[in-house]
Amino acid sequence: MPYYGMAVPYEIEGELAGCVTAIFPTLTSALSVVTVKENDRWIPLKFEQVLYIEAKAKKTFVVGEGHTGVHKYSLNEFDFFLPGSSFIRCHRSFIVNVNHIQEIYPDTHSTFLLKMSDDSMIPVSQTHSGYLRKLLGF
Repeated sequence: MPYYGMAVPYEIEGELAGCVTAIFPTLTSALSVVTVKENDRWIPLKFEQVLYIEAKAKKTFVVGEGHTGVHKYSLNEFDFFLPGSSFIRCHRSFIVNVNHIQEIYPDTHSTFLLKMSDDSMIPVSQTHSGYLRKLLGF
């Protein structure tokens, strides 16, 4: 989960006594669309229309309702501006919109497969499975 942190040292009687650290969730930008390049045109997709985002072959693909295109941002960059209430990193190569998950299937070694609303199957890695379970309450 992306976050911002700030640490400030403090002194007591002129000597360093400790540090106060605050960690904040990232703030989403004012954007409400992801604009993807599809063939020779650009298409803005509302966040609600985005099913998942996949990194493969050194490109980032955004799969939406009726459109699939490429985007210049990496998955790490998407982590910072997509709303955390709807989008979750489930694998090093995937971010999914939880509102488009139809079914969850167990897979090997405490992992899962997510069946999305377009019938595609998205893997959940062992690293991200605990967070997904907690988020979705199962």
